[in-house]
Amino acid sequence: MPKSLPGEKYKKKYSDEDLKNALDAVRRFGVPRPTLQFRLCENFTKAEDGSPSVLKCAEEKQIVNWVIDCQGKGFPRRKEDTIWSVKQFFEKNSWPNSFKDNCSGEG
Repeated sequence: MPKSLPGEKYKKKYSDEDLKNALDAVRRFGVPRPTLQFRLCENFTKAEDGSPSVLKCAEEKQIVNWVIDCQGKGFPRRKEDTIWSVKQFFEKNSWPNSFKDNCSGEG
């Protein structure tokens, strides 16, 4: 087995120009160093933001379209109106959910 020369084990695998470009990019985008280190680790997996939605995407779009339609007709919906409509949807469709009395919260 050939003996390695001193310092060969730590020979860099990048050029000085690559290092300069990487540092310039970090400064330009402003991503904190700990965030970069965490994202570069082998065990990193991206988690979804927030809790999973109770409604399917189609139902959420239906509610959004209803709010937009009402606004377009001169009857803007308040937050309470939207919460009440979601509650009626759950009661009408017997949709399983984790809401107290089928009534969604602020989010």
